[in-house]
Amino acid sequence: MQEHKYPINQWAKDDRPREKLLYTGAENLSHSELLAILIHNGTRQKSAIDLAKEVLKLGQDNLVELGKLSVRELMKIKGIGEAKAITIVAALELGRRRQVGPIRCSATWYAAARTLPASCRPVLKTSGMKYLLYSTSTAPIRSGILKWSAKVVSPVP
Repeated sequence: MQEHKYPINQWAKDDRPREKLLYTGAENLSHSELLAILIHNGTRQKSAIDLAKEVLKLGQDNLVELGKLSVRELMKIKGIGEAKAITIVAALELGRRRQVGPIRCSATWYAAARTLPASCRPVLKTSGMKYLLYSTSTAPIRSGILKWSAKVVSPVP
């Protein structure tokens, strides 16, 4: 990607992020170019690419760290208002959820009241989701054993 000191709409079509995505595919764009598409437009002083680079810098040039930033933190960048910050946070959350994938844990199991089945522990730990664990039986099936279920409540922020 070439450095430009004038608005993106005056760049050569091959250098514009949207057109580049359309003609060459999203996988061929840099992080800043993809963010620039989400940001949509810049300010009088900065292009969307310049703003995207500042956003990446705030996230330590790391998408995982960027995904941890709040709307308010992103709004500290001059040129990133609430709407742009919300768009960035929403896009990163969609990417995070896509990466998590479907839950691969049985919804119902039998276990002691204070244990979680070994097959579910790694999934619940690494999936980034909050679960509502509840007993589906009012009395133990046998001594200390209850029927348990899990329901996804929400993604962990």
